[in-house]
Amino acid sequence: MGEVDYQLALLLQHQFEQELKRSKDCNVDLELARTLQEQFQKEHDIEKPTQNLVYNENKIKNSTKSLTDPSWEVVDPTPDIHVLFMAFNERFFWNKLLAVCVSWSKRMTTCAGICSYQGRGGLCSITLSEPLLKLRPRKDLIETLLHEMIHAYLFVTHNNRDRDGHGPEFHKHMYRINAEAGNAYFSRVFADDNEPEEEMLNGCDKKEQNYNCPFCMKLIHEEQMKSHIDICLNTKVSSFDKEKSALLECFSSSEDF
Repeated sequence: MGEVDYQLALLLQHQFEQELKRSKDCNVDLELARTLQEQFQKEHDIEKPTQNLVYNENKIKNSTKSLTDPSWEVVDPTPDIHVLFMAFNERFFWNKLLAVCVSWSKRMTTCAGICSYQGRGGLCSITLSEPLLKLRPRKDLIETLLHEMIHAYLFVTHNNRDRDGHGPEFHKHMYRINAEAGNAYFSRVFADDNEPEEEMLNGCDKKEQNYNCPFCMKLIHEEQMKSHIDICLNTKVSSFDKEKSALLECFSSSEDF
């Protein structure tokens, strides 16, 4: 019996040592996993462009990096326009542009961006030129998007009193954003894709400034909009008067009958 007990003790000791070894290996693996996770988290916190785009209040006050800082070209060279739009809407436009949609256009080749108004309910859309902006520096995309977002903001807040589209109200918001974001100057784009013009105001070439009439929804040039609305409104009123007269005449006939 003594020999049997001894052999059993050896077996149990061996099993105990194996389990202890496996336990140590697991602890080593666990520590390695924790170390790698901490290292990854530190690197992730340093470079996470989509989160930085929102410009956290605590960071923006002490940050010297502007929207058009050259380092963004490396960190986030091709940003998602929808992520940018949502971030800028929250940061610069008090979330007033939630009803505005933004999209790329493959057919726009003479204007980098355009803001189109639909109806009188505050709906509008921003369209960006994919051929002109996709392969250009990130800075050009940022400036064009902000430019059109100012137009959209003036429209949805019914504060678009500027006759030429770039009057005092537009400039007020442009300078405000420049001050908040670190001089994201608005430059004119792009009469020639190889030779972009550098002016203070960008993008909407006069021949591209077309908007939808709020009454007939036809696409009308900016300079012709006022006269068109007068004609269109008179036409609508005249048409309504004719329909009203015909309806009254119909009722009169039915009563006589």
